[in-house]
Amino acid sequence: MIELNIPGQISQEELEAIKTIASQAPENSCIVETGSLYGLSSAAWASFSPQGSTVYCIDPWVREAWMGELVEAKFPGCPPLSRKAFEHYTAKYKNIVAIQGYSPDVTADWRKPIDIYFEDPVHWNPLLRRNLRFWLQFMKSNSIMCGHDYCEQWPDVISEVDALVREMDTRLSVKGAVWWFRVPQRYVKPIYRPLIYTTCYGRQHNFDCLSLMLKSLYVFGRYRGGILVLADRTEAEVAVPDEMTDMVRILCCDVIGPSTRFQIQEFIGACDTPVLYIDPGIIVTQGHRPLPSGCTTPPRGGATRQHAPKRSSRCAGHERRP
Repeated sequence: MIELNIPGQISQEELEAIKTIASQAPENSCIVETGSLYGLSSAAWASFSPQGSTVYCIDPWVREAWMGELVEAKFPGCPPLSRKAFEHYTAKYKNIVAIQGYSPDVTADWRKPIDIYFEDPVHWNPLLRRNLRFWLQFMKSNSIMCGHDYCEQWPDVISEVDALVREMDTRLSVKGAVWWFRVPQRYVKPIYRPLIYTTCYGRQHNFDCLSLMLKSLYVFGRYRGGILVLADRTEAEVAVPDEMTDMVRILCCDVIGPSTRFQIQEFIGACDTPVLYIDPGIIVTQGHRPLPSGCTTPPRGGATRQHAPKRSSRCAGHERRP
């Protein structure tokens, strides 16, 4: 039975589409949903997915002004959006795992292959494309990519989904504003993502050297790939050159020392391939040899809205949320 008493902006017709998609997944599926809001679609995935499946719900659960008129006012007694509110509405679904943060940054170290991915956070580029391309690399053969708001109100959703369908030579289905397609076996392939990494801990002098090393790698080394820094400080406490903020990820380690560099496999993402360790005391003075094709900068970035701002509009016959 489809649950309709959870606040949200997905119609019953679209929840039926989710039911149809979920029923096609294998047992013990891994389902990832971004942009969960109060959990209306999350409950549908949890209810209709096969036995043993887990639904990972990713959302910052930060209330924005548009939610008052377009969500809270339509559901009597609806509390302001928060993780606590999400957990209240989805408490009975024991196969839901809540992950609080902005996708894909909060899941930069994701490793699990995915059977179904549901996209419903922001609906404009470059954030939309970045999210889709990040999660695409974890899709299994014959898995299902799907999402919400495939409608004229959100042209970037239409263009990005259509581009993926053409790229994969697969078939697109749409019901209401829910879209989905299967990822063909011929498209699933290992992704090579080179990674330079380093460790830094202790005195501030070491972190001053780290900043110089990073700058020299960018300016003289002309490197534009991913960089991972294992440190005893948080991201906010480490100075990274402004032009490198999309390249460098700082990972604060509980325990760090000289041997940490040899444990790099414990800290990297599923598709990262460590190719070079550079000590923070090194200054790069010339360009590196080009890395093999397939090098991509690991997804990263500052906090961005996980839901689009809302306004009254109609999309595919239903009031839609941007």
